[in-house]
Amino acid sequence: NAIAPAMLCQACLPLLRQSPRAIIVNLSSSFASIGRKTSATPYRYSYSMSKSALNMLTRTLAFELAADNVLAVAIHPGWTRTGIGGPQAQFSAAEAAANLLNVVANLTAEQSGQYLTWLGEPLAW
Repeated sequence: NAIAPAMLCQACLPLLRQSPRAIIVNLSSSFASIGRKTSATPYRYSYSMSKSALNMLTRTLAFELAADNVLAVAIHPGWTRTGIGGPQAQFSAAEAAANLLNVVANLTAEQSGQYLTWLGEPLAW
């Protein structure tokens, strides 16, 4: 959840710098939020920690690439029906993708480096 995205960004950096509107969108999770952590979540240590690392990568990239006009955000897609989310989750994969695309389409430079929800609202780090 952190190493591969970092390597991918590094590999794509020359292309990102050439784009008139480059945006790095890292798919995070509410499990990465330290501020929202109110109880133990059994067996989710590595997942939460790796998503928190992804958030730090996102924040760092936003600062590093600001001069190149490359935006970077971490987005929590909401509770999604996947192998991790399960069948009772709020959103289908298609709905979650549509929500993410909407956030990205309306993203501003001021939001670069933020950790956002599927509605584009800030999420506690």
